[in-house]
Amino acid sequence: MDKDGFEANDISMGRLPQNLKERFQLVEVDDPRVAIALFHIDTDGFGPGMKPLTYNEVRIPCLKKEGEKTNKIVKEHKVQWQTYGCSIMMDKWTAKNEKVIINVLVNSPRGSVFLESYDASDSSTNSNKMFNLFEKTLLKIGKENVVQIVIDNASENKKAGDILKGVFLKHFWTPCVAHCINFDVWSHFQAIKIHSYFSQRPLLLNITRRYTNQRNLGKSVKTRFTTAIMTLHSFYLQKKNLRTLFMSTGWSKIIYAKEALGEEVASYIVGPYFLNDTVQALKVCNPLLTVLRLVDGERKSPMGYIYEAMDRAKEAIKKAFDKDKRKYESF
Repeated sequence: MDKDGFEANDISMGRLPQNLKERFQLVEVDDPRVAIALFHIDTDGFGPGMKPLTYNEVRIPCLKKEGEKTNKIVKEHKVQWQTYGCSIMMDKWTAKNEKVIINVLVNSPRGSVFLESYDASDSSTNSNKMFNLFEKTLLKIGKENVVQIVIDNASENKKAGDILKGVFLKHFWTPCVAHCINFDVWSHFQAIKIHSYFSQRPLLLNITRRYTNQRNLGKSVKTRFTTAIMTLHSFYLQKKNLRTLFMSTGWSKIIYAKEALGEEVASYIVGPYFLNDTVQALKVCNPLLTVLRLVDGERKSPMGYIYEAMDRAKEAIKKAFDKDKRKYESF
């Protein structure tokens, strides 16, 4: 094996602990499972006698090479930013320690690349601080290269976006497609809100299985919206069993029946609007799933296909309601 081959093997072995940590959620890099994996690489993957990397070899030369490789990838993306322009995408999420983290990615015809992340625990609900973050990122990339900033449409982000458009007249703030669909559909249908009630009460889900032939009401999938739609479909299939549950003496004996929200849910499911509301929600949401699959897909950049996908979804929704404008207009 030549020098380049050995270096490639060293880098692969250096990545292994982190790859295993991400896949198997290992707590420590020196977990014994890593040692076992390294042993298999030693004997099977790279041939007998190849020496595994030491701690310092992983920490210093391998890490440096990985940094150089990553910087090279980012530089290749920057060429595209300068030629075709780019979109800044900000993903806000809450870590296990309750810190609010904003991941900053940049999208161009080359694809998406991670740029950096911020601890936004003290600024995520402040529109002025969010604008400062927008401005800082915009200037770092080069305002002449940026077309828009994409982030969820929380109120502070909307205000920050309005400030952005006032200061940088040629730039746009665009709300995230997935977040808009989630928010808009959630606000329309009581049936989708019922999904949240069930998902937050594991004990209730277990009790429900007694009435649904041990079938689960929901299935966790990639996005919250998709999970809700899968659950709604289960609600529709199990509508008789759900009504049997909430009309039974077993329901009246459990703690949830005494909650105000529990009484509201039971009354809704037993009442006359549940079935119709569920059917209407599915008519609206199923076409939107196609849009979300496009947005969440990783095979190609979805930016150039979003408007056509939304137009097709609108046509599918109209058709589902027999083109009765009174029924679909609010969506």
